[in-house]
Amino acid sequence: MALAIAGCASVRYESTGRTPDAPVCQRPGAALVALVVWEPRWRADQKDVPDREIAAARGIERHFAGSTCYATAHVIRADPARPISALDGDGAAALARAQPSPSDRVVLLTVRELGPVLRIGGPGAIEGGTEVVIDVRVHDVAGTREIADFRAHWRHGSPGVIKGVRTLGEDMAAALAAAFVPSPAR
Repeated sequence: MALAIAGCASVRYESTGRTPDAPVCQRPGAALVALVVWEPRWRADQKDVPDREIAAARGIERHFAGSTCYATAHVIRADPARPISALDGDGAAALARAQPSPSDRVVLLTVRELGPVLRIGGPGAIEGGTEVVIDVRVHDVAGTREIADFRAHWRHGSPGVIKGVRTLGEDMAAALAAAFVPSPAR
């Protein structure tokens, strides 16, 4: 019975914030290079932080390596002493120019939540799955303008589903795929 219910798990995605005024991903035929900088900002009571950070890194790498969003993406983790949340367009462009290879876009990702969830409701009502919450900011390096600034909230689960940490890397990649859908499909 649990396997039958698990097969019915659904994906829910929502975003809040400023809608991109230009495509976040490259247009067909373009060959944009992106610098992807990510940092974790966990809640104070977050458990298993090292494992979640490994899963986040794997998921981010996996998404950008297999995505057609950018021709090339260089993924780095932010220096904890210099949080990306404080970067404006000029700071993002300066960060890109400080890298060994040039970039057209800077993608700033703040991972706020990555993990299994379990909600217990009324009698027999158990809903579980995985939840990913990321803040996404995308800057154009040449114009130092911000293209996007939004929070993405991705959930995969359903009643009767209980998930562990084994799929967190894949879940992160799936959440990013949903967040980076080209603008017309949003």
